[in-house]
Amino acid sequence: MALLGVLLEAFLLRPLYARDPLESLLLTFGLALVLEEAVRAIFGPVGVPFRIPEGLSAPLFPDTPFFFLTRYRAFVLGMAALAGLLVFLLLRFTALGLYLRAGAQDREMLSALGTDVRRLYTLAFALGVYLAGLAGVLAAGQLGLSPTMGTGLLMPSFVALILGGVGS
Repeated sequence: MALLGVLLEAFLLRPLYARDPLESLLLTFGLALVLEEAVRAIFGPVGVPFRIPEGLSAPLFPDTPFFFLTRYRAFVLGMAALAGLLVFLLLRFTALGLYLRAGAQDREMLSALGTDVRRLYTLAFALGVYLAGLAGVLAAGQLGLSPTMGTGLLMPSFVALILGGVGS
């Protein structure tokens, strides 16, 4: 997934960095729709159920009637928390995180200091695509596998981004 993200960033998004951020947003929105239709054309429109292994579908705390959490959901929660912690640690305590934060604040200054900002943006995009892929894999146990499994989140995200500001 990260390799696909690198290719998409290099060939489609990079030429739009100097332009209005709304153009990049519209491109990625359209690209999501194109990829969804490509998956639908290749694998068919019907979703595939995702079978959770028997050991993971059991309740985590079987003796508590007021708190129901399966082992699979606890696993997903743990993986999401671990991914969030690792991203936090990366951004807060590494040189790469410092460069990523600096690039978000002032791209021109970082470039003037000798940093290859294009490569940095490619790395950031690859990390984002990797995390989106991980989220999709983790969500498959709850949602099943289908070409439209993320579509329900796409429009509210688009609206929130527009209302919150594209550059924020």
